[in-house]
Amino acid sequence: AEGSSLLSTLASVAPTKRQQFFTSTIMSKRRDQNKWAGTTLAPYMQLNSYNDLMNVRQLKQSILHVMEKRGLNPTDLSRLIDADKNLSLSIDEIVAYLSTGEMQQAEGMPSRKKLAALKGPLLLVADKLMDGRISYEEFEEFLLSE
Repeated sequence: AEGSSLLSTLASVAPTKRQQFFTSTIMSKRRDQNKWAGTTLAPYMQLNSYNDLMNVRQLKQSILHVMEKRGLNPTDLSRLIDADKNLSLSIDEIVAYLSTGEMQQAEGMPSRKKLAALKGPLLLVADKLMDGRISYEEFEEFLLSE
Protein backbone atom coordinates (compact mmCIF):
# COMPACT_ATOMS: atom_id res chain seq x y z
CA ALA A 1 0.00 0.00 0.00
CA GLU A 2 2.82 2.44 0.85
CA GLY A 3 4.51 1.80 -2.49
CA SER A 4 1.36 2.36 -4.50
CA SER A 5 0.65 5.58 -2.59
CA LEU A 6 4.14 6.80 -3.32
CA LEU A 7 3.87 5.85 -6.98
CA SER A 8 0.49 7.55 -7.35
CA THR A 9 1.98 10.69 -5.83
CA LEU A 10 4.99 10.56 -8.16
CA ALA A 11 3.07 9.52 -11.28
CA SER A 12 3.57 12.91 -12.89
CA VAL A 13 7.36 12.62 -12.54
CA ALA A 14 9.17 10.63 -15.23
CA PRO A 15 10.76 7.41 -13.97
CA THR A 16 14.24 8.59 -14.94
CA LYS A 17 13.79 11.73 -12.85
CA ARG A 18 12.61 9.63 -9.91
CA GLN A 19 15.64 7.38 -10.24
CA GLN A 20 17.99 10.36 -10.38
CA PHE A 21 16.39 11.85 -7.29
CA PHE A 22 16.60 8.54 -5.46
CA THR A 23 20.25 8.03 -6.39
CA SER A 24 21.24 11.54 -5.34
CA THR A 25 19.35 11.19 -2.06
CA ILE A 26 21.08 7.92 -1.25
CA MET A 27 24.44 9.46 -2.09
CA SER A 28 23.85 12.36 0.26
CA LYS A 29 22.74 10.06 3.09
CA ARG A 30 25.30 7.30 2.62
CA ARG A 31 28.61 8.98 2.08
CA ASP A 32 30.39 5.64 1.93
CA GLN A 33 28.81 5.07 -1.48
CA ASN A 34 30.85 6.69 -4.22
CA LYS A 35 28.63 5.92 -7.16
CA TRP A 36 28.84 9.00 -9.34
CA ALA A 37 28.29 7.65 -12.86
CA GLY A 38 25.21 9.23 -14.35
CA THR A 39 25.21 12.11 -11.87
CA THR A 40 26.00 15.75 -12.54
CA LEU A 41 29.40 15.07 -10.98
CA ALA A 42 30.33 12.59 -13.71
CA PRO A 43 32.02 15.03 -16.11
CA TYR A 44 33.97 16.63 -13.30
CA MET A 45 35.18 13.22 -12.21
CA GLN A 46 36.32 12.33 -15.73
CA LEU A 47 37.65 15.48 -17.40
CA ASN A 48 41.42 15.57 -17.70
CA SER A 49 41.85 19.21 -16.79
CA TYR A 50 40.20 22.45 -15.80
CA ASN A 51 41.14 23.75 -19.26
CA ASP A 52 38.96 21.06 -20.85
CA LEU A 53 36.00 22.35 -18.85
CA MET A 54 36.74 25.97 -19.73
CA ASN A 55 37.12 25.11 -23.43
CA VAL A 56 33.77 23.30 -23.43
CA ARG A 57 32.15 26.30 -21.72
CA GLN A 58 33.69 28.64 -24.30
CA LEU A 59 32.38 26.41 -27.08
CA LYS A 60 28.93 26.49 -25.50
CA GLN A 61 28.99 30.30 -25.49
CA SER A 62 29.94 30.32 -29.18
CA ILE A 63 27.07 27.96 -29.99
CA LEU A 64 24.63 30.09 -27.99
CA HIS A 65 25.82 33.19 -29.86
CA VAL A 66 25.12 31.48 -33.19
CA MET A 67 21.70 30.35 -31.99
CA GLU A 68 20.80 33.88 -30.91
CA LYS A 69 21.94 35.43 -34.19
CA ARG A 70 19.98 32.88 -36.24
CA GLY A 71 16.91 32.78 -33.99
CA LEU A 72 17.34 29.07 -33.25
CA ASN A 73 16.25 27.16 -30.18
CA PRO A 74 18.14 24.04 -29.01
CA THR A 75 15.75 21.67 -30.80
CA ASP A 76 16.16 23.57 -34.09
CA LEU A 77 19.92 23.35 -33.76
CA SER A 78 19.76 19.65 -32.85
CA ARG A 79 17.77 18.97 -36.02
CA LEU A 80 20.38 20.79 -38.10
CA ILE A 81 23.20 18.80 -36.51
CA ASP A 82 21.45 15.40 -36.62
CA ALA A 83 22.75 14.18 -39.99
CA ASP A 84 21.16 10.72 -39.78
CA LYS A 85 17.88 12.07 -38.32
CA ASN A 86 17.76 9.48 -35.52
CA LEU A 87 16.83 12.06 -32.83
CA SER A 88 20.18 11.82 -31.06
CA LEU A 89 23.53 13.37 -31.77
CA SER A 90 26.87 11.66 -32.01
CA ILE A 91 29.92 13.65 -31.04
CA ASP A 92 31.09 13.29 -34.65
CA GLU A 93 27.84 14.87 -35.95
CA ILE A 94 28.25 17.81 -33.58
CA VAL A 95 31.89 18.41 -34.48
CA ALA A 96 31.20 17.97 -38.22
CA TYR A 97 28.43 20.58 -38.07
CA LEU A 98 30.50 23.03 -36.02
CA SER A 99 33.40 22.52 -38.46
CA THR A 100 31.43 23.64 -41.51
CA GLY A 101 32.61 26.81 -43.21
CA GLU A 102 29.51 28.71 -42.15
CA MET A 103 29.92 27.77 -38.49
CA GLN A 104 33.66 28.44 -38.54
CA GLN A 105 32.91 32.06 -39.42
CA ALA A 106 30.94 32.51 -36.20
CA GLU A 107 32.49 34.69 -33.55
CA GLY A 108 34.56 32.70 -31.06
CA MET A 109 34.02 29.32 -32.74
CA PRO A 110 37.06 27.10 -32.10
CA SER A 111 39.11 25.94 -35.08
CA ARG A 112 38.46 22.56 -36.62
CA LYS A 113 41.59 21.23 -34.90
CA LYS A 114 40.46 22.50 -31.50
CA LEU A 115 36.95 21.10 -32.07
CA ALA A 116 38.45 17.69 -32.78
CA ALA A 117 40.41 17.93 -29.52
CA LEU A 118 37.20 18.85 -27.66
CA LYS A 119 35.29 15.71 -28.73
CA GLY A 120 36.03 13.80 -25.52
CA PRO A 121 35.43 16.64 -23.06
CA LEU A 122 32.27 17.77 -24.86
CA LEU A 123 30.86 14.24 -24.77
CA LEU A 124 31.67 13.92 -21.05
CA VAL A 125 29.88 17.17 -20.22
CA ALA A 126 26.85 16.86 -22.52
CA ASP A 127 26.14 13.10 -22.38
CA LYS A 128 24.33 12.84 -19.04
CA LEU A 129 23.27 9.22 -19.59
CA MET A 130 26.82 8.28 -20.50
CA ASP A 131 25.63 6.16 -23.42
CA GLY A 132 27.91 7.65 -26.06
CA ARG A 133 25.10 9.65 -27.73
CA ILE A 134 23.59 13.01 -26.87
CA SER A 135 19.82 13.15 -27.02
CA TYR A 136 18.14 16.37 -28.08
CA GLU A 137 17.10 16.80 -24.43
CA GLU A 138 20.67 16.31 -23.18
CA PHE A 139 21.93 18.81 -25.75
CA GLU A 140 19.31 21.35 -24.69
CA GLU A 141 20.20 20.82 -21.02
CA PHE A 142 23.87 21.29 -21.86
CA LEU A 143 23.21 24.51 -23.75
CA LEU A 144 20.81 26.06 -21.23
CA SER A 145 22.49 25.01 -17.97
CA GLU A 146 24.63 27.44 -16.04
